[in-house]
Amino acid sequence: MRNWKKMAVGAAILTTGLFLGQRDAQQADAEYIHVKDIKIDYEKQALSVEESSDVQDTKVYVSFPTVSVTTKRVDNNSVTQVTVKDKEWVAFDYEGRVDVDLSSLAVAKDMYVHVRGNKNQEPVLVKIAASPSKLSGSFEPTGAEVTVSDIKDRKAPVELDDVECCTTNGSWQPVSEVDFTMYQKRGATLRFRQAPSEAAKVLNQSENLGTDAAGNAVKAFLASGQFASREVKIKIPRIANAPKIKVDYDKQELTVPVTCEYRITGNGDEELGSYNEVELDENDKPMKVAVQDLGVESGVIDVRVMATEKKPASRYVEIPYQSSSLTVISTLPDVDTEEDRMNADVLTNCVTASEDLSEPDIRVTECKPSKNETDTVTVTNYSKDIYQIIASEEAEIPMQNAAGAKSVGAAGKSPKKLSLKVPEGSYLFVRKAGNSKAKTWSSMYAPLGVAGK
Repeated sequence: MRNWKKMAVGAAILTTGLFLGQRDAQQADAEYIHVKDIKIDYEKQALSVEESSDVQDTKVYVSFPTVSVTTKRVDNNSVTQVTVKDKEWVAFDYEGRVDVDLSSLAVAKDMYVHVRGNKNQEPVLVKIAASPSKLSGSFEPTGAEVTVSDIKDRKAPVELDDVECCTTNGSWQPVSEVDFTMYQKRGATLRFRQAPSEAAKVLNQSENLGTDAAGNAVKAFLASGQFASREVKIKIPRIANAPKIKVDYDKQELTVPVTCEYRITGNGDEELGSYNEVELDENDKPMKVAVQDLGVESGVIDVRVMATEKKPASRYVEIPYQSSSLTVISTLPDVDTEEDRMNADVLTNCVTASEDLSEPDIRVTECKPSKNETDTVTVTNYSKDIYQIIASEEAEIPMQNAAGAKSVGAAGKSPKKLSLKVPEGSYLFVRKAGNSKAKTWSSMYAPLGVAGK
């Protein structure tokens, strides 16, 4: 019995040596499955066998052996000894193709697969190279760019090119096709990995692993490509909230922080415009921006904090704007232009929404000369809106943020009146006041005429 065991062990060693010997020169009627008939699908994590040799198997056997490599000193020479242990051969019925699941393989180290048939009985040893297992990643917020590196050697990290990303429950897609700015709006944590290689046949190229206990060469055929690497999570930080902008609906003025920029959208333009940097005053304090200077008549003013070298631009706040004007008519004939009304007597003009002189909204009801070449002007408001009056020595429509405007309250059961002293010959202008609660803008100034003409 003891001699029989020794003979069996010797036969096993010899057989293993034959199984793992070099097979670079393949023939049609080989005793092993052709290397070119074995294919690895790295995305599906599967191995397939489609035989092309004259000898067709009816069964295919697959094993995932343990391959250990040790170095020994023999006769003062360094010898690499390889031990290949097949724990279990799994049988597959072969009917033109066999598919084998490889998802249980550990991608962090080199893995081996043994393949043989019931007729082509000599095993083919296939080596699948390890995928990166230690990754690091970073996100550059200003340019919205991601960098993923293999840090197996932390002293010399290797940046990966073929990288793909995925949300928690989404599908994988190449980083080059992802717009990361979409994730900056709310912030997100994404998964990244090196993408799996494309499916490829096993190369007719072998690697010499060393020799077995009997001194026979042990070689493995190489599978070009890799499985997907292990994953690394990268946090995409949320961009800052929109800035707080003070809006003066009367003066049509925005108080904008020095770090902000603005643009106008929906002003009759089909495309979004570019942002404009807010100009600074001499003290680098928040700039008061007149809406009239922005060239907007009807649209939305977007304001955001500018990007820096370390931070992306913030969210933007939207400030809707709608320009409006008043209808000023005259009691005098042939006064139908703005220039005529501007130079007419203030007592002859009025503001009315109905264009009916008998139902004015607001008008000058009295203009009396006073001392020192001044006039006392009485303005009467018949409407439910608040109006504002401003006097000027110039026959030019004032800016909306011009100083000196006086308000005339809305009428209740009786009209509201405002008396003001103005230099004789002053030009009077009127507008409907803005409303900060309702977020309605003041109307543009319209000419009421000349006082004391």
